[in-house]
Amino acid sequence: MNIFSKIFLFLISSIIIISCDSLLRDSEKPNDPSDTHWKMPTESNVVFDNMSNAFKYRESESYVKCYSDSSINNSEEFVFIPTATVDNPEKFTNWGREEENVYFENMLSSCSIDSILEFNVLEEEEIINTGDSIQYQINYEIKIHHNFDNLNNKFIGSANVRLIKNHLNYWVIYYFEDISISDDLPNWTDLKEYY
Repeated sequence: MNIFSKIFLFLISSIIIISCDSLLRDSEKPNDPSDTHWKMPTESNVVFDNMSNAFKYRESESYVKCYSDSSINNSEEFVFIPTATVDNPEKFTNWGREEENVYFENMLSSCSIDSILEFNVLEEEEIINTGDSIQYQINYEIKIHHNFDNLNNKFIGSANVRLIKNHLNYWVIYYFEDISISDDLPNWTDLKEYY
């Protein structure tokens, strides 16, 4: 091998090493998805956006952050009231934030990674606003593409939802009363009851 070939190989090797080193040095740690898709709910309706994103991006941490945590600064304890048509009311006797998290993670595990999950608030009406608490009446739709033959993929309903500001001054849900609006399609209580 002549001297020119050696110099040429040395230069090419040096350029490759410098390029790779530069790429490694400039690379950034990827964002945590829950930080990326969870928005600070300084406005009450952002909570519904966060719930929608939690479904879409499969983020259980973002989902559970939408609910009041009674273990922090004596905050209100989250309460879920199932529909009057619930088959197994005992399941919801002590249903709170932890049960929401377990249900959501179980639901995520039953859906293939490429399936679409959706939570949409179709209508929202602010009923009461005291400044530190807000009550909404909402209509919702949930679409879950799970792997079960005996469970519907679409869930609709109405809900009486109450929100308060937590110790960080963020809005969180502390009360959710599910209301059935269809004889043909199941509601969110039915979905939670299954999981």
